[in-house]
Amino acid sequence: MIDIPVSKQWWKPLHELLNDVSNLEGVEEILFLEECSLYESNVFVITKPQANKDQLRQKLAQTITHLKTKYP
Repeated sequence: MIDIPVSKQWWKPLHELLNDVSNLEGVEEILFLEECSLYESNVFVITKPQANKDQLRQKLAQTITHLKTKYP
């Protein structure tokens, strides 16, 4: 088993992103290309056809910006 120090708990921002974005209307699923980092290119949001994609993009960008500030 790998011992991960508290300061290196990379999964915290991913869980916060899931909590913030997964409950938005129109979101079906969230996928991470690389689990150890939170960058725009690693996050994929699968939406319903009728979803307001501009609103979802804006919320996702705000959430990622906030988390990158909180977990540098």
